[in-house]
Amino acid sequence: MDDESNAGKELESMQSFFSEANLKRSTLTVNVLLSFLQQFPILAQPSNGYRRFTWYKALSHRKIMGESSYLQSCIEDPRKLYICSIEDARTVLDQRSFTFVLATTDESTVPSWALESNYREHLILIQIQGAGFYLVSCIQSLFSGLVAWAMTLDRIVLSSSSITELLDECTLLLNNFICVTDSGFNLVSSTTKLKPVDDSFVNLIQNDCFSISEIQELEKMFKANGETQKRPNLDNSHILSQNSVVHAPIFFHGEQFFHLFMPCSSDISIAAAIDLIEVASRYLTKACSNYWNTHIELLSPWYKVLTRYINRKEMNKNYLEAQLSSTKLLKAVQFRLYCIEFQKGCRVSYRTHIADLSKKLNGERCYPFAYRGTLLVLCYAETEDYSRFAKERCIEDIDTAFAGEDDFNVGLSRTFRSLDNLSTAYSQARIALNFTDVIDEEHRYSDIPNESRCYDFDSALHYYLLVLAFQQHKHEELNMRPGVVESLQKEDDSFGTNVVQLLWSYLLNERNATAVSRKLNMHRNTVIYHIEKIENRYGISFDDLANRNSILMEFKLLFLTKGYKNKIDCEARLRLCQAKAD
Repeated sequence: MDDESNAGKELESMQSFFSEANLKRSTLTVNVLLSFLQQFPILAQPSNGYRRFTWYKALSHRKIMGESSYLQSCIEDPRKLYICSIEDARTVLDQRSFTFVLATTDESTVPSWALESNYREHLILIQIQGAGFYLVSCIQSLFSGLVAWAMTLDRIVLSSSSITELLDECTLLLNNFICVTDSGFNLVSSTTKLKPVDDSFVNLIQNDCFSISEIQELEKMFKANGETQKRPNLDNSHILSQNSVVHAPIFFHGEQFFHLFMPCSSDISIAAAIDLIEVASRYLTKACSNYWNTHIELLSPWYKVLTRYINRKEMNKNYLEAQLSSTKLLKAVQFRLYCIEFQKGCRVSYRTHIADLSKKLNGERCYPFAYRGTLLVLCYAETEDYSRFAKERCIEDIDTAFAGEDDFNVGLSRTFRSLDNLSTAYSQARIALNFTDVIDEEHRYSDIPNESRCYDFDSALHYYLLVLAFQQHKHEELNMRPGVVESLQKEDDSFGTNVVQLLWSYLLNERNATAVSRKLNMHRNTVIYHIEKIENRYGISFDDLANRNSILMEFKLLFLTKGYKNKIDCEARLRLCQAKAD
């Protein structure tokens, strides 16, 4: 190996570049090394290929023969791969039993000593004709390439890039199609650099999940193999491909959450592919963890199909049957959707805690799942019961399940009868959450604080319609400015009176003057006097339903804009609400 000495300075420079931190990123195992060395005749190799190397060192034959202290000083690291001729290999292994040697020879025969057990597991012997420096250069490129690959994976994870980008980077090295599914075998992501050739994976890309029969076979196989298997393994069952398939389970908090599949069709050895996938799966775990930590850590195999309903994605019958067969949703006749929106800065652990509590809603007849940073809970009923999802009953159910918790708001949709309406239900729940401050203002004006933190779509409906009117510049046609409530409010502000609240209480209590007098602590005749005065002044009668509805709409406008004077104009506030509703 004297040829290597001609480039000693260059190699030392390369070694200094790869710091200790970068060396720890090394992915070179004996299996990967053997796959790389297929270009050479391999005469001997160990039975165990999992040993891992951080770097290499080419040993000089001249120094081994001429300097007695040379070996003692340069073969101290068991993590390094030592390169030398077969003539020097035995000396190196005798000096340090923990070392591993890549040895070269011009001959096609293997020395008898190399087959002895104490040498065999520490040695790879290849046949090469007088090209020692070429081999060293190849090994250097292999190490540096793998380190660079691991650094790229690290960058992708740290930059919070997509899982797809991570898989594409793995494909560049492994030259195989790779995909990731969730625990329900729904497609999460796949490589874009290579398309699948096996029918099962082609259908997976098209349908977003494996077929029912494939899922059943996979579940049976994984159950037989044991749920605690953590390392990537080889699947030769041919359930998904005629080729061997590398499978890597992805775990969160001890629970298997994702599956990585890679059908092997490239020249890379399967053993090497498994070792590299094990490295990739560690980065994938981080990437998936980053994703779920920005949402909610919730193990829900049904989330994919439900989010497709929300996004109005087309789904064929086979896909729906595969995804919903393990649920009770196919037999349900009534639904109501809860959308739980967490306060900013809310810890992931707290969101996970709330997700666990949500499973108790509706007598545990519900399916929680994460969507766009919120927690959605789909409650269902298998029989007709018009009172089950009544507003007050739902609020009581939520208050009981989340007793003592207050770092979130809950938006409630209307009751619906088909999963095809799930997208509309989600919009309704979001609209309710977009008007929480306005609904709270209405409650404060009514002296009825909203302690439950629940907001239903019907409570927000009038505000949403007002926003639409303003957004379409139709507010003039509603004839609400100037109006009764606005005029009275200006007078209240000028004279310190409270006629507007009296009018609101009168309408809220169905024109019951006695109830209003008790609520506002005034004489009943005083209430009647002020109401008659308003009727006479504006030429209206509160016996007329149309008049009452018109005034109530004016109040909705008041609540919508109250508290934003001198901050932002009312129309800007309405545009803001519209943006939120969208």
